Amino acid sequence: MTPPKGIPEKLKIGGLTYDVILVEDRNFEHAKTNTGSCNSAYQKIWLEYGKRKIDGLKDDLLHEILEAIIRHADIDINHQILTTLGSMLNQVLRDNRLVFFEDEEGGVPCQKPQEEERR
Repeated sequence: MTPPKGIPEKLKIGGLTYDVILVEDRNFEHAKTNTGSCNSAYQKIWLEYGKRKIDGLKDDLLHEILEAIIRHADIDINHQILTTLGSMLNQVLRDNRLVFFEDEEGGVPCQKPQEEERR
C-alpha cells in the first residue's frame, strides 16, 4: 500500500525538527498496538497508515503533535484529556475548513468574515 499524500515528512515543534515516519502496519513491523507514537528525545513521530482513512491519520498526527508540545513544555496533563483535545481541535479545523499556511509573500491568508462575503 502506498503512503497517503498530505502528511509532512518533517514538522517543526517547539523549535525542534521532528521526522514523521509512516509505517504501513505497526503491529507487524514494531509489535505496537497503537496507531501513532511520539519520541521527543529523538524527535520522531510514527504513524500507521495501512487500511486507515486519511482523517484518522490526520487525527493521530495532531494527537502526536500535542504529545510533543506537552513534553517539550513539561506540562503535566492526563492522556485522555490530551486525546480529547486533539480530536476536538481536529474536528474544529475540518468542520470550518481552517488551514494556516504562508503564501508566496510570507503572509498568512485567512477567511473573510461571513458578513463581508454577503455584501
